[in-house]
Amino acid sequence: MNCNKGDRAVICRNLDETGQWAYGYVVTCDELVQFREFPDAVIWKTDPPLINPKGNECGVQDQCLRRLDDPGDDARDESLSWLPVPSKEVA
Repeated sequence: MNCNKGDRAVICRNLDETGQWAYGYVVTCDELVQFREFPDAVIWKTDPPLINPKGNECGVQDQCLRRLDDPGDDARDESLSWLPVPSKEVA
């Protein structure tokens, strides 16, 4: 599985063209649900609820999500290593 309960994730793909409206939405994985139509699929109910253009609440398959990890307190921005370190100019 890509996500666990309580994980924040971004919707990065869908299995058909009808779900492209949801690309880029950031959601929290709230509860696993089962649908009779997809007995083997891992589908998340999300918070906030995901409402499709027809006005129906829908779930998101786990394989369509990319988890957004918290980098932690000791995270370092790698883009800062691209620039020279600032230094005081001595006249």
